[in-house]
Amino acid sequence: MSHVTSLRISTELKEKLETIAKYHDRKPNWVINKALETFIEREAEEIRFLKERSRLAEEDRKTGRLVLADEVISNLRKHIQARKTNGNS
Repeated sequence: MSHVTSLRISTELKEKLETIAKYHDRKPNWVINKALETFIEREAEEIRFLKERSRLAEEDRKTGRLVLADEVISNLRKHIQARKTNGNS
């Protein structure tokens, strides 16, 4: 099943679209569909990847395998302050 949609594009983009369509001996509609398919699949893959990385990072943080930078800096400051207080600067 296909659906009709419309979009507004610049003259420059229209010219490029027509050039690509002519090169492939296709209609501009074919080029637009291919471009959308490629873009949408790439974006969907990026979203899947980022969600998985986020899930893994949260899992690592919960198990202590990952420590947030703010926590590291805070701990270092406490350690430095403790050394100064104990005269071990």
